[in-house]
Amino acid sequence: LRYEIHDWALNLLKNGYKYEAIILFLSTWDFAYFRYILTNFDIENFKKTIEKLEKEQLAFFNGKTFENIDLEDNVVTENIKEIYIALCHFVKHVGATKVMYLLKPEVFIMWDTKIINHYRTYKTVGKIDKSPEGYVNFMKLMQKLYKNGEFPLSNKENESITRAIDRYNFEKYTVSSNKKNKKD
Repeated sequence: LRYEIHDWALNLLKNGYKYEAIILFLSTWDFAYFRYILTNFDIENFKKTIEKLEKEQLAFFNGKTFENIDLEDNVVTENIKEIYIALCHFVKHVGATKVMYLLKPEVFIMWDTKIINHYRTYKTVGKIDKSPEGYVNFMKLMQKLYKNGEFPLSNKENESITRAIDRYNFEKYTVSSNKKNKKD
């Protein structure tokens, strides 16, 4: 069902139901955190923030893809950090990347705490943690690993590179960690 919800959220977006898509996605893909803030979630300010980001920082990524963005360019990384910071104000570090992905699925990759914990041991691109710089470093590492052919190619029809990388990370580091913890 998780993967179907992903597709439902993208279809909602395509049909003009942006906030419905975001809330559905956060409620299911970030439920560990989002369920606790839902009753006090400031949807009006969240909408204003999204609208502002879409006109400015997110617009910067129009026509760009994960494969071709230059993550060494300070303008690129500053835009990523500004988006991340603005969204973290509402939905913290995991939710921020979920929203970033939904709004620009061809550019951004999602993460969760278990994925962060796995990749924090990679030091070739800088420190990977929950900070804005940590997310940029994560994106740099994902791009480097992708360009080195270290992610298996997706066998799913019409699956983007960013989605394929997320699926790989989620299944390898989040799901496998959850299964291991259930055995203990």
